[in-house]
Amino acid sequence: MGGKQSPILNSNKLKLGFFSPNCSGGMSVTKVPERWVNSWDNNIRLAQLADEAGIEFLLPIARTLEPAFVEGLIETQQAASLRQGAQSDTRAHAGTEIRLVPEALPALYHSRAGIVASGTATVEAAIMGTPFVMVYRVSPLTYALGKPRVKVAHFAMVNLIAGEQVVPELVQSKFTSANIVAELGKIIPDGEPRTRMIQGLAAVREKLRHGSDGEHPSEKAAAVIAGLLW
Repeated sequence: MGGKQSPILNSNKLKLGFFSPNCSGGMSVTKVPERWVNSWDNNIRLAQLADEAGIEFLLPIARTLEPAFVEGLIETQQAASLRQGAQSDTRAHAGTEIRLVPEALPALYHSRAGIVASGTATVEAAIMGTPFVMVYRVSPLTYALGKPRVKVAHFAMVNLIAGEQVVPELVQSKFTSANIVAELGKIIPDGEPRTRMIQGLAAVREKLRHGSDGEHPSEKAAAVIAGLLW
């Protein structure tokens, strides 16, 4: 980063983390029309929307990649788009700066709110105390085959641990940009919805630390494993 202060630590109080899929379709192998297409146009549009809203666009990069390499890819793509004369890209490039950061978890920690795919990342967000919206989508066939076999009340690990809905779950058809914006609009500003979610996440954190029955979760897991071995 050339010794510069991390954009995560600057004076801008509103920091919203964007975690986009790293391939088309996200976590599903599908060709359905509504799947996420990991194109330069879609990513630059996301950066443009964030820039217009006064939100800094942070792009965490893997430790195995050199920042200069990623910066070169960005510059190459921007130059190619400008040569093609794409009006949407021209507007996006006018004021959009993509800041590279070395770690995803600090970006989530310092974010005002997050959009997190279902999985262990939801637990990480709960431990950090960062309010978020859980999203998830698979192919319609996979969902149709798997849904009848799922006997739990919630999808998000945080909600499963809490035994109630702490964070909203936008799954399949509910996973739309309009629904994401609506849910973020409830938890980004200070108010009762944000406070209630933060309290719910704190309760989940306490359960993970002490367990619902007072026994430490790691000790309980060790006992279960030992019982299977002997």
